[in-house]
Amino acid sequence: IHISKLCVDLINSVPDGGATPQIVVGLLMEAMNKDRKNPVIVSGHRDSVSTTNTTSKKPGDIIEKINDTAELIYEVTTKKFSDDRLIESHEAVMDYDPDLKDVFVICRPQDVPETLSSRGTSYIMATTQYRELAYYFINIYDYIQSAILFLTPEGRKFFYKELVLICGAWINLSKTKREKARSRLRISS
Repeated sequence: IHISKLCVDLINSVPDGGATPQIVVGLLMEAMNKDRKNPVIVSGHRDSVSTTNTTSKKPGDIIEKINDTAELIYEVTTKKFSDDRLIESHEAVMDYDPDLKDVFVICRPQDVPETLSSRGTSYIMATTQYRELAYYFINIYDYIQSAILFLTPEGRKFFYKELVLICGAWINLSKTKREKARSRLRISS
């Protein structure tokens, strides 16, 4: 429960343009699969979030490759999932694999498009069909809490260690950027 609260606080306090929720969700997927010794490959969550689906040609923020033929596509966001984003996502997914049928949007309640009616449940907040793709809007807070709850103590330990490593790398990266900015200021003075 404490790790869950830490993740929620990170997402709310330091969204970092979407990088924080993307890495938290991806690391949780890694931990769940490792914990159960599933041969599932999780990718995309460690990539830069500064590109769009259109420029990156990625079908989603995270892809779970379950076997040689099955993949799950996830969009992870802390920004409103607008009609433009839905269209952009649809195009990227269809370009990637026209046989895919589902996209899971893991987001906060306020990021669900206002035009979609709530299902009245907290985990699946809304669904919509756009052409041949079904979009499922999953509550990121409930997703995190349930994923952590169903990890073994060893799985939680793995997740926590990976999260600490990533946060440490971000802190060092930020420190390096600050130092470079300071030295540029000194040079130009």
